[in-house]
Amino acid sequence: MLGSNAALWVRKNPAVFVALLGILLLGGFLRFSQVGSLMHFSGDEARDAFLVRSIARDGDVQLLGAGSSIGDGTFKLGPAFLYMLVPAYALTGNNPAGGAWTVAILAFASIFLVYLLGKRLFSTRVGLIAALLYSVSYLVAHYGRWQWNPNPAPFFMLLLLLGIHALAQPGRKHATAWVAVVGLCTGVLLQLHATAIFVLPPLLFLLCVVLKIRLRWWQVILGLGLVGMLQLPQLIYDLQHNFEVSHGLWQIIHGSSTHHYDTIWRMQHTIKAFHHFFNEAIFTQQLKPLALALMGLGTGVLAWRTIRGWRQPAARGNIILLAWLLVPFVVYHAFTSVVFLHYFALLFPLPFLIVAAGIDWLWQQGRFRALVVPLIVLAAGFAFWQSANSFAGGRLRAYGEPPGKYALTLQQLQAASAYIIQDAAGQPFRISTEPFPYEKSMWYLLDQAGTPPVENAQLRYTLVYGTEPDLSRYLRRSNIVIWMFENYVIIKQQVETSTQ
Repeated sequence: MLGSNAALWVRKNPAVFVALLGILLLGGFLRFSQVGSLMHFSGDEARDAFLVRSIARDGDVQLLGAGSSIGDGTFKLGPAFLYMLVPAYALTGNNPAGGAWTVAILAFASIFLVYLLGKRLFSTRVGLIAALLYSVSYLVAHYGRWQWNPNPAPFFMLLLLLGIHALAQPGRKHATAWVAVVGLCTGVLLQLHATAIFVLPPLLFLLCVVLKIRLRWWQVILGLGLVGMLQLPQLIYDLQHNFEVSHGLWQIIHGSSTHHYDTIWRMQHTIKAFHHFFNEAIFTQQLKPLALALMGLGTGVLAWRTIRGWRQPAARGNIILLAWLLVPFVVYHAFTSVVFLHYFALLFPLPFLIVAAGIDWLWQQGRFRALVVPLIVLAAGFAFWQSANSFAGGRLRAYGEPPGKYALTLQQLQAASAYIIQDAAGQPFRISTEPFPYEKSMWYLLDQAGTPPVENAQLRYTLVYGTEPDLSRYLRRSNIVIWMFENYVIIKQQVETSTQ
């Protein structure tokens, strides 16, 4: 039935099918090309790798996931992301590349969800434009290629908003199924990053009120029950450990409420963070004026349409996008810490839908149509070039760094581990890394190879990251061997057992 409906849709919409297929091919190339070998694998990823391996190999039950970067670090997220990676680890022999493939598959599927949401909220044209720009974005492609707990957030956020939009429709179909989708996605998102804990409750409440979503009592229980069920591991851990998780969450809330910064400073801080996110999402550091102009145009179009037709069914798409923008802005305004780019994982698809709505408005005006196609080609072409260039030549460019600076990849770390194992020839050794925190990564790879480091061993290997590392303090020492590689160095040294 599903296959026949899809075939019928293709026959009726051949041009849309070809365009969508081309978009998916572009996005698939940027997400799957060398995804395992060129994945980013440092401290956070190695932490998760140890936990996922304990589930997949040893059958351990993990009740908590990653610690939150918001607050004092005592609050820990739920384990949903860890269990998401278990099948891939089990199939690949606990190779972290399997985790990267899991994230890449979800990131690839999110391209289609962007198209679907744009189409449902506005039109097929908006869906295609948004999906194209989203598929080639350097920021989105970068975060869709490696295992990190915030990275699957766009997929689940898009599914959640598709469910909200479906529930807001008159004469809606499959309402109970959509309630289940919203509940499951909310429960997962609350465990991917702490920002979701503060963004989703007010956002969902606002959308349900403004869009006048009415549910039966048992549908409300179903949705809330699914959210609660997914939080059970955290609750169990909390009860077993004197409410440690609740205390950590309270520290985040209390810390934000007791820091009395000037309101103007907070506003400037938040605007700067959103400004940086929009630039990075669309064109990174290049063509900033065009990125801001397109965002301003799209936001203005949404606001004007909402004001003019507040009660009209067509305004639902405008309301959803504006709420998706404004609620996080208000929430992030309360943060006293630095708002990093990954805090915007819940919002990754948003700029592209807003920009697509603005470009579609230009097309509808008629007299601006001559600008639309060159504008789309310029935006998509430039973004694709940036994204493809980030891993050109088998190297992964460090995000936000100049083109000549490359991060260590999983493939390079595996090669370094193999080199150390071969050179040690069965002798016990210790490992350290400088200056970037790759030590836990090396520990995992060496342990996975059956040769875990020994803390007080006399033989020490130090991995120094950088294309031109400062080795002066090592060169003054005796009894050392240095091996130079493309963007890292391995230093071998005999040390006393008391040396730390």
